[in-house]
This record gives sequence, structure tokens and C-alpha cells, in this order.
Amino acid sequence: MDEKKLGESLLREAVRGDTLAWFELFAKVEGDGGGFIEKGKLRGNVLQREINSVVIWLRERGLPVRICVLKPRQKGSTTFAGAVVYCDLRREPKRALLIGGKDWQAGNVLGKIKTYLKHDKFDGWGVPDNGAGASSTAIVFRNGSLAEPKTANVADSGRSATLQDLVATEVAFWNHNPHSAANDSRVLKGALACVHEKAGTTVILESTANGKHGTFYDRWMLALDFHEYKRRWEAGELVAGQYIRVFVPWLDFEECSISLSPEQKRQIKQTLSSNEEELMSDPRASFEKIAWRRMKISTELEGDAEMFEQEYPRSWQTAFLTSGRLRFADVFLRELTPVEPQRGHLEISGEGAGLRSRRVRWRVGAGGEFAEFLRWREPEEGRTYLVAADVCTGASQQHGRDPDCNVALVLRKGFLDEAGKWWRPAVVARTRYGNRDDADVFVEQLLRLSLYYGSALIVPEVNNPGLSVVNSLKRRIQEEQLGIGIYQREVFDERTQRREKQLGWHTSAGDGGTRRVLIDAIGAALRTQNEAGGGLDLPDGNIIDQLWNFTINDKGKAEGFPHDDDVMALGIGLATLDRAWTKFQGIERIRRHDRAPANTMGGGESSGKRAFLA
Repeated sequence: MDEKKLGESLLREAVRGDTLAWFELFAKVEGDGGGFIEKGKLRGNVLQREINSVVIWLRERGLPVRICVLKPRQKGSTTFAGAVVYCDLRREPKRALLIGGKDWQAGNVLGKIKTYLKHDKFDGWGVPDNGAGASSTAIVFRNGSLAEPKTANVADSGRSATLQDLVATEVAFWNHNPHSAANDSRVLKGALACVHEKAGTTVILESTANGKHGTFYDRWMLALDFHEYKRRWEAGELVAGQYIRVFVPWLDFEECSISLSPEQKRQIKQTLSSNEEELMSDPRASFEKIAWRRMKISTELEGDAEMFEQEYPRSWQTAFLTSGRLRFADVFLRELTPVEPQRGHLEISGEGAGLRSRRVRWRVGAGGEFAEFLRWREPEEGRTYLVAADVCTGASQQHGRDPDCNVALVLRKGFLDEAGKWWRPAVVARTRYGNRDDADVFVEQLLRLSLYYGSALIVPEVNNPGLSVVNSLKRRIQEEQLGIGIYQREVFDERTQRREKQLGWHTSAGDGGTRRVLIDAIGAALRTQNEAGGGLDLPDGNIIDQLWNFTINDKGKAEGFPHDDDVMALGIGLATLDRAWTKFQGIERIRRHDRAPANTMGGGESSGKRAFLA
């Protein structure tokens, strides 16, 4: 084979394996103003490029393609999803199902695939096809592939079929009625059951947002960001069939902009609303983008600025807010910026039985039974720390696709430095995400975190299985004389008519319950970010996500979906942080055994002595 033919062959293979390459070179699509964009002049936008990169990464590793796309209006998500499936059907014989909430939505995807087939001049598919087998109800390809549309209003859409590809469009607008045989959850589950969890299969769920309800929202919340998916896959932690969520803020689209004259820019600058002023603080924003936003709100959305956040979201969190009121104001949540943690484990060094005579040291990288921990700040001399723990419930440990998790957070108390500068309380470390270890393993993790941060007070939730964690902590601390305090609460004993102390934090419901206390503690910290004596440094992206999803439901209860265990642990830590008292005194502190009077309640700074359980 000569060099020219070799180059042509390699190009064909590259195009066959890359939907975006085929899309830009050979696809024909309808433009915004009507008519078709000339082939070869089409360029994938930022959303289409992101979908393509996810597809290629998964296929290169022999993984099934499972994508959940939160799409803005008219940004080509459906167009490109159709292209992904079209290229699949041309490569080899496959069966694809296209489902929409209405007949025309599924037909829209089918129509795009028909257009691709009719105008495709790429000669690398193997079997030529002019689209003669296309009809209004299906496309039968000459290589044996089949694409057919179904409506989600039919209960058995997709059932009893063997599928390799599935595109479900506008899923958030399907029927949510739980009493209907054709509700969104049942229909989608039935279709997904026909797609095997193996390499070579593709599922794309896509929709604009439609509030915090329905199967699309549920599945979006259970999906992983691409970077987190890759990290978990590389660490061997991935659950089969896990979805990747794809979202691109409207500010990232180059086309979301209107050219302005200098005078028009001045006029916009002089008439900025408070929301627009806040938006301009984003480095991606510009007066040209503000002008585009105003145009969309005044024309397409008939003046509804809130609807703009749903149809052209700045973040996926705000896209879902139309049916739920955030418990924590978004103006405060936007100030929170995730920081990538250092991952490692806390190893025991030195000789002797138990933790008492040995040291806990940080080692970078996962390894051993008690990996992995996440750390944003190492222990600092003279600072005060606390370990707050939320223990997963027994039922959710055993049931459900994405059960509750154990969470342990290390919080550092706020302080004034020698120059009089206030350093806000901070989350400095935690147990790994998705921690569902048994109680005895979780207890060991709590002890190691506490010892690493200077025998920090441990505040474990005592509800449900938390009681066994508390009892195990108490036994270990007594037997090994670790000098670690466990938080105590006061309760009223009906039998003795006296107040007594019990170990652990108990979360109780109701207006006067401790659940309200811990939630209010988070709210107070967020509201006082710029005030001396208040605020919170929160680098943990997982907690930030849960805060964005913590809403007040129709019954007035503040709760999160699918999880709020991180929020609960944060609230417990903030509500009890003033009880933290043991100052970190350096690594040698772990080997000292100064006995102080038993006082696991804390209550201010100590002289450096440690509290033992009596």
C-alpha cells in the first residue's frame, strides 16, 4: 500500500471511530435560520465536543457508554446524540430505540438520523446505503441495523427487544404520575432492561431541566461528573452501569453572545440589574453575553428571567430550582469553590500493641484497608480540631442502588492570628466518598483521624446503628487509653427526673429538634462568610453539591436528594465546634499520656491535657 492510500485508510479508520470527526466532515444538519449547513463547514460546539470525548474515552476502555445530558435549549444535544447512534448503526448491525415524551420528539431524532443517512458520502462504512429503507416508523439499514421511535406514553415502549443503543430525549417532561402504568420511571426502566451492560452498547438520556422530581432528575443526581468517574474507574471503585453526567454552562458557548458597539456596551453597563452585576463577576461573562441573555429573556422567554436559568442554566444546580426552594441561599453557595484534595491513608508506625504507643502518619496515595482519606490541610501547631461523624443507616446499607454512606469530617476551629486576622472555621479532612465500611472499620478510621489531628474530640451521631459505633469507640478508647474525648449531650431522664449526660449526638426532628439546630448552624456559617467570628472554609465539592440540592419541600421540611449525609455531618460539626478543646501539639503529642479529669464535653481551650473516658 503506497503512502497516499495508507493515509486515506488511516483517515477512514479515524473517522469511523470518532463521531465528531464524521459530524464535522460529512454530516448535514439544519441551521438555526432554516436550510442546511454545508457539509465540511459544520463545527461541533462545546457541548457536542464534551459528549464526544466521553464516548471515545469509554469505548477505548471497553466500557459501555452511559451518559446523562442536561441540555440547554437549541445547543445541539439531540442532534449530536442522533449522530452518535447513527455512526454506531453504520459501523455494524445494531438495533436502536429512540424514545420521547411525545411522538414528535422521538420522530425528531429519527428525522435527524434519516437526514444523516440520505446525505452521507463517507465511504468508510463498509456497506453503502442510500436510505431507501427509511420510513416514518423506522429505518432499516442495508447492513442489518434498525432504528425505530417510540413514545414514552406507552407503558411497554422498548420492552421485549434486544437493544444495543438507546436515546431517551426530554426525559424530564415525561409523565410523572406514579399511578400511571406509563410513568417515566417504569417506561425508562423497561427500556433500559433491554440494553445489556457490556461494551459496544450506548445509552444517552438527555433533557432540559424540569424541576427536582422525576426519573431524569433522580438519575442525574446518581450520575458522576466525568473527572470523578475517571478517578473512580482508575481506582477500581466503579459500579457497573454508572452514568456520566454532561453539562456545559451557557456562558461557555461562544455563540451565546451579541456583537456590541462601544455605545451599546456603555448602555448595558449603566443599566445592569443586581443579578447581572453578580453575573459579571464570573470571568466568562461579558457585556456581549449579557446582551444575548437579555434578548433571550425578552423574546423567547417572554420576560421570565427565572425560566432562563432553567432553559440556559449557569450551573446544573440552578437549572433544577424551579420546583424547589433552596434552604441555603444561592448567593452564599456561589461563593463556595471546590478544591481538589490530597488523597492518602493514615498509617500506623512504631512498635507496641494498640494505638496508644504508636504514631499515626499521613502517606500519600491509596493503600491498605484504611485508605483512602481526603485531606485539604495538615495539622497545624496550636490549632483545635473536631471529628464529626454521620453513620449510615442499616436499611440503606443493605438496599437501594446508591445507599447512604458513612461520613467523617475533620473541622478546624476558627481563630485570630497574632496580627488580629480572623481565620474562618474550615473543613480540613474527611473519610473517602462512598464509604460504606462496616462499623468496626469506621471506628478505626475515626480514631486515626482524631489521633492525627491531635486527639480531636469525636462527635458521632448516635441514631440507629450510630449507637454501636459510639459503644465501640468508648471501648477502644478505654482499653487502649487513647485520651480521646467523645461528645456528650444532656438528656432528661423521665424515671429519675434528672438531667444526665449521654455519649454522642442525637438527631431529632421537629421545629425544636437538633436537626433544625445543625441545619441552622450551616446557614449561620454561610451567611457570615465575611464577618469576624463567623464563616466557613469549605473546599469539599461533594458537600457543596449536597448543599445545592438541599431544599425545602412542600411540607416545609429541609432535605436533600439523593443524599444529605455530608450535610448532616457538616451540621453536626458546626453545631458542636465550640466544644472542641484539645489543641494540636505536634506528632510527639500522640505519644504523651497526660491524664486530665474526665470531661468529654470539652467547653473551651485546654492547657494541653487530654480527657479520658472514665
